[in-house]
Amino acid sequence: MLEYSTECKRRALICAEHARTSLSPQTRQKFADLAKTWLMLAAQVEDEAAQFFVRPVTRTKTHPAEW
Repeated sequence: MLEYSTECKRRALICAEHARTSLSPQTRQKFADLAKTWLMLAAQVEDEAAQFFVRPVTRTKTHPAEW
């Protein structure tokens, strides 16, 4: 699932580069917006992956009285 996040970030970088090099202000803004959207999508994918892979925490017995 995290490979999707990596792909989203790669696409964000491409859009950011297009935004940086485009001559038209409108095109620059559209590419900048697309880059932000790709980064938000990457964050969502990472959040969902974290929820999916989180295991419940089990309490370990650390005090001899609990043994």
